[in-house]
Amino acid sequence: EINKQVEEYGERYILSWLYAKQNLPVNMQDKMLFNRIIESCDNKLYSTAKILQDTLHRYFPNSHYLMMARPEVAKLKLLLEQQKRNEKIVIHSGKKIRSLKELAGSYKGKVVYLDIWGTWCGPCREEMHYAPELKKRYAGKDIVFVYLDMDDDNKEAVWKEMVYLYELEGEHYRLNNDEIQNCWKEIENEGGSTNRYPTYVLFDREGKMVKANAERPGSREKLYKQLDEVL
Repeated sequence: EINKQVEEYGERYILSWLYAKQNLPVNMQDKMLFNRIIESCDNKLYSTAKILQDTLHRYFPNSHYLMMARPEVAKLKLLLEQQKRNEKIVIHSGKKIRSLKELAGSYKGKVVYLDIWGTWCGPCREEMHYAPELKKRYAGKDIVFVYLDMDDDNKEAVWKEMVYLYELEGEHYRLNNDEIQNCWKEIENEGGSTNRYPTYVLFDREGKMVKANAERPGSREKLYKQLDEVL
């Protein structure tokens, strides 16, 4: 049961609570839970924040931290519901791509900027903060933003949740670690570094890989130069 919760909600959050429950004074346990709730909200992990809030309510129904936590979790829930209606977020659930060549070819006629990431990857999430700025700059241009998540199959719900909560407008696919290996081989064949998260790949309008390790969104002008050259 513990392993299942750790896999679903995150090791840092679940094990922190179990440690606190066993080792910290009772008057510190609710504070620790509150801190983990706020941290999970900051990382836009709604399901984790909700289970921790439920835990706080169960063990400390009169805690003043509970009143502080509820609005933060509610804001995250509202954002999730709003973004599920965002037609610019396209999730190809269950569609397993066989190669990056095939993936880029399905958007022939447009430049493809591919973001290979994972829900467990902190640097991946950091770079996503630059996505709105990037997409605003290239609004109306012949470029499509594609996201390829690497996560185990039991992370399907977590993947979708994070896509919505980070408001990642674009095309979304997910592969597990075994399935993504062919993609890394393609990148390696083009001289790129592999098995790094995040990794960004740039394809021209014909679906040809032109940058096996493209610049990240946070590099701004360096990436804009690469995109402009292909456009």
